[in-house]
Amino acid sequence: MSLLLIDWDCIIQSLALLISANSAPILTEKILGNRLDRPIDNGCKLSDGYRLLGNSKTWRGFYAAVFFSIITALCLDLKPIIATLFAILAMTGDLLSSFIKRRMGKAESSQVRGLDTIPESLLPLWLLNDSLSLNAVDVTVTIGLFFLCEELISPLRAGAENLNKAISENLLPFKVREDIRMEQKNEKKSKKKSLTGI
Repeated sequence: MSLLLIDWDCIIQSLALLISANSAPILTEKILGNRLDRPIDNGCKLSDGYRLLGNSKTWRGFYAAVFFSIITALCLDLKPIIATLFAILAMTGDLLSSFIKRRMGKAESSQVRGLDTIPESLLPLWLLNDSLSLNAVDVTVTIGLFFLCEELISPLRAGAENLNKAISENLLPFKVREDIRMEQKNEKKSKKKSLTGI
């Protein structure tokens, strides 16, 4: 099989849609904090004692995925309806993986290799392959690239979250905490100055 049979433009467009749909809920949470974070499962627990999906799967994240995907599609010259369907299918795959992880007894936001990437990438790529001009090889390559992206980014995201937790819980030595806080304070000041023009 030749690499020339792979449509890299379509793969890159699909990967951009996957990344935007997948990262939108996380970015929105960072920006809005706990505001508007109503869980999709509305707190429902099943007979196994675990939540249906958990607190991390919210309507805000679902709508953010659709919005970010539409913006990405417009930048890539794709139809907004394709992006909307793509985001809905990606988030449906993400909800499916959360449902499975809860049944496995895994904590919310826990990582399960493959289960965190395959359903949310396979579902939109498979069902929208004609609209995205993807063949079976393109779909497989896109899923593989998305898996690799997640494998590289997840440890970085976890490391940043652990650092913030260590800072807030005073687990770092005093001098290191003070240095980090001063750095964060200086960053805020410089952002404020750049916004006000002073």
